[in-house]
Amino acid sequence: MKFARGVRLGAWLLVALNVVLAFTAIWVLLRIPPAVTPVLDLTSLAACEEMLVCLGAAKSPQSAADRARFEQALNTVAVRNGKEAVRDIVQQYKQAFAGNEINIQKTRAAIRNLSAKQRQGLVSAGRQVRQFASAGAWVVVFMAQAIFLIGLLFLRKQKSQLLAPLEEVIAVLQARKNGDSLRRCGSCFAPLDMQFLFGGINELLDRTSALENSK
Repeated sequence: MKFARGVRLGAWLLVALNVVLAFTAIWVLLRIPPAVTPVLDLTSLAACEEMLVCLGAAKSPQSAADRARFEQALNTVAVRNGKEAVRDIVQQYKQAFAGNEINIQKTRAAIRNLSAKQRQGLVSAGRQVRQFASAGAWVVVFMAQAIFLIGLLFLRKQKSQLLAPLEEVIAVLQARKNGDSLRRCGSCFAPLDMQFLFGGINELLDRTSALENSK
């Protein structure tokens, strides 16, 4: 039946759109983590502060312990942003802890440069998160509107091709029950399947009326 195929097609279309919406939401969620990952650079900022503190005690008797803390902090630094600064720190810090004032200044400058790079990474990450969140929200809104409109069209079609013809059949049968033997099903806008059903009902009603009149 063409009508039944239309119903199935509409139902599957709604299902497909819901699946697309689900995968779109998943795609957006999967795109956000790479942008959020630089937020881990907060740890790097803390490490930079720790290295500056340790470097300030480079000439003290506790410089060996401070160097160990410095190296531990250096190992926690994310090198995505400021690779050159990390390289400069690695090249300079040993001489800095040996008491070389020039190396101390260079190491301190490299640490500050690294800290600035990490802050820039955080700002960029926040911007990307907002952009992806905004894009994802608009995609979800668009898909939701599309599903809503298609659902309205689907319901409107079913109302005109299914509910209205059924109401016509019920009205005719109710009229027959109430004694109206002239009422018949009729709708030129009904689907072919429903028109065939109307014809069958009308034929049965005609035969019933003929039998009643012959008595």
